[in-house]
Amino acid sequence: MDEVGQFSRIIHRVMNQGQTNDSLTLIHHTNQTTVYKVEDLQTYAVRISVAASPAQSTQLAILQEIGSVDGIIATILHTEKRLIDGRPCTIDIMPFLPGAALRRYPSSAETQAIVKTMESLHQALYRATPRFQDSPIPRLADVFQGLLATSRPGLMRSRAESLLADKRFMHLLDDEDQCLVYGDPWPANLLLTHDGSSVSASIVDVDPILIGPRMLQPALLFSAYFVASSVLFENSESRPDLDSLIQLWPEQVSREDIVELMRVYPILLSLVKSAESERTVHSEANALDANLQLLRDCLALIDTYG
Repeated sequence: MDEVGQFSRIIHRVMNQGQTNDSLTLIHHTNQTTVYKVEDLQTYAVRISVAASPAQSTQLAILQEIGSVDGIIATILHTEKRLIDGRPCTIDIMPFLPGAALRRYPSSAETQAIVKTMESLHQALYRATPRFQDSPIPRLADVFQGLLATSRPGLMRSRAESLLADKRFMHLLDDEDQCLVYGDPWPANLLLTHDGSSVSASIVDVDPILIGPRMLQPALLFSAYFVASSVLFENSESRPDLDSLIQLWPEQVSREDIVELMRVYPILLSLVKSAESERTVHSEANALDANLQLLRDCLALIDTYG
């Protein structure tokens, strides 16, 4: 059987709810996307997603453009379009990335692996940027304005408005060196593999991608991964050493500018979560409140670097 036939056979197994002799494990599920791990000679992941919007289609084009970036992200090996329950869906087969997300603050070796992986993705996205300058990928300024237009009064809305009124931040926001940026380097999205004395990291979900100043990428990594880890996990660092993180980043960056841009992640994600509260059922309210408190704690910690 050729490779395309093999992939189509795997998709058939998934569509028949795994009623075969092969191992099939559900590893991710939302209203828009479902991902299964499939064992069949090699290990694959199968993603079933509702038909993509123009922005999502462009994001997939970006991922195809940059490839696997030396294996740190999963490439799409095979794609099929199908109707599922009357809805047009895209079914993608990708390599299953090994490793596991940390449940504690990373060690020095793990920190270096995470920064190295993020910088590799950053360079790949930077090189691809000219091809997608006129695409529907959202710009950071537009993301802020769109969320503010629909958000309710509250702490994070006030912080967003203050940030947009800050001259230093607006100067960074309008920097001429704009590029594609991976927007959600949350701890669960980075997987670490330990092989003897070495550590490597991969990124399991490169979503969303937006356009922002080049310095935004390390700022998002430092706030979304390291600051969040220090707040999220027990027995973690109470205050990550920001200067050490900056020294690990290969490009020269300003500490003051990094701190300013680190505030973007908890503020924007809080506005997104608050908007989701309109659709949250009562049983999910406590989890949402916990997430919002976590993001407020992250922002308060970032403020201590200023």
